[in-house]
Amino acid sequence: MDDRTRLLSEWVAQPPAGPLVQYLRDAERRAALDALDSPTHVLDIASETCVTRALPDDATVTRLDFSPEASARARDALDGVEDFASTTPESPTLPFGRARFDAAICVGPLDWRFLDADALAREVSRVLTREGSFAVTAPTPESPYHAGGRYELTYRTPDEFEAVLAPHFHPDDQTYIYQPPEKVQWLTGKLPTGLQQRVADYAERRTETCSRDRASYVVTGATAPGYRARLDDALDCLLRPVSEQGFFDPETDRFHGRLDYSLTDGDTMAWRAGEGSRRRYGPLALLGVARWRQSPLGDDRYDDRIRRLADGYERLVDADGDDLPSYALGPLTGAFALLSMAGFETLSIAEDAFARSRDRFSFDHSEDGLLLHGWSYLHDAAEDPIEVTNALREGTQAVATRQDPETGLFAFDNPTTDRHQNQMYVLWGLCRAVEVAAGDGYLENATAVVDYTLDTRLREDGALLWLEPGRIEELSVALGRGEYPQWKLLFACHQSFFAIAAAHYRRAGGDRDLDRPVERAMAWLHGTNDLGRDLTDLTGLGVPARHLTTDGRLDAPREQFKGAYEIGAYLFALAELTAW
Repeated sequence: MDDRTRLLSEWVAQPPAGPLVQYLRDAERRAALDALDSPTHVLDIASETCVTRALPDDATVTRLDFSPEASARARDALDGVEDFASTTPESPTLPFGRARFDAAICVGPLDWRFLDADALAREVSRVLTREGSFAVTAPTPESPYHAGGRYELTYRTPDEFEAVLAPHFHPDDQTYIYQPPEKVQWLTGKLPTGLQQRVADYAERRTETCSRDRASYVVTGATAPGYRARLDDALDCLLRPVSEQGFFDPETDRFHGRLDYSLTDGDTMAWRAGEGSRRRYGPLALLGVARWRQSPLGDDRYDDRIRRLADGYERLVDADGDDLPSYALGPLTGAFALLSMAGFETLSIAEDAFARSRDRFSFDHSEDGLLLHGWSYLHDAAEDPIEVTNALREGTQAVATRQDPETGLFAFDNPTTDRHQNQMYVLWGLCRAVEVAAGDGYLENATAVVDYTLDTRLREDGALLWLEPGRIEELSVALGRGEYPQWKLLFACHQSFFAIAAAHYRRAGGDRDLDRPVERAMAWLHGTNDLGRDLTDLTGLGVPARHLTTDGRLDAPREQFKGAYEIGAYLFALAELTAW
């Protein structure tokens, strides 16, 4: 038996320990169990058997270990466990279906260097129900064992620990466990048992008031956002007929632009078909559907409707392609290219959309960044992408010349260029172009926009500002311009736009750690906002409400609707997040 297999097997049931070590085990176990929210189906991930035995008697328990030998030992040591399974720690794939459990617990394994903790978090999120709870522990560099064991085990600061869980989990309650410093711990181990117990009792009292920066162990109760379930709900909403409060228009085989709402009984939304630009709103919706269909999550349940949509938008390109804006032609190029990679016969439509846009636009408008984004998927789909490669490289250079050296933001000719969504559109295209054709020399350009977004626009609660007020704008409001100027509006779609940009930036090779910022941004949609409520629950449609004001209202003038493009971006973001 090799050292790793022996470690995994011995971890299952450890021998009795002295007071200080036993205090730590007990504190971890209690805090982790307290973080679970009345579970009925629990997945225990390789915790010590004393943790497994302490799970609620009325819960159905499944245990997962990281080697067959460890699983066999757990089976011998435990009664009352419904099922046992094992996986490989270096590439953990949980042998369970989606949304199988409403809780999971993992006490100890994040210590191990050979465990891919990021992959484990992604997999645990997959097998938990929406809003399922995950209790997990990890040691920090404040641990007395860090000095002698920092190269043997993994020690993470609380921020690093949260980054491992993000964006697949939102951290809720945390317990910070205190241990004496390394020398005190070592000296105490040489004392009689009674004196050791006094030190353990002191450590337990210190744990009650331990601060985040002094914790030796962090125990986190985290909530699964349920990205896959939310994706299914968004798909259903977008592909439902308009007559059923959806966005599919069977008369045109395209997406209806928007649904409008009025508020009744407080924040209850009454929906009706609205008037919106189908030529602008629909293409982004199709792009989101195509990204899902081409992703590993995609399946054939909506293929008949997707074919109708492809036909509908092909007719749009044929009839109006020379007049469509980049906001439409870019997403349509990308959507048809992605669908072709999913087995649909749409590559020629993507090529047509590309040809119509190749020489029409000079990248003087920020929405032209969506051309780069759409072209990048045609680059992936085309057999001979040389012309697309050249277009991507030329467009990337044109975009780079539009960057303001003072702010780092892109500064195009359109007056809305500095708004959050316009910056994100360019970032999508730039990062995808870097990934497939343009080279990483442009990553610095992308990083400047990412930094500005993190430093200036991402609020503490996770919301993203549309733009910042200048002095003239503030004065105009003081003079009676209106109750809801632009910087008082917080839009759900801005969270999705940022998540997509962050996913593309990561894959392009960007070096900013965006796990926690993306988790915070998406958590704002699902409960950390000023209302303290999941914005999806407010609409009854299966997708988040369009906006909140900075004072937590849903009735901003001219904003009481939901656009098809918002749901397309939400779909795209959820597809990216499931593979983060």
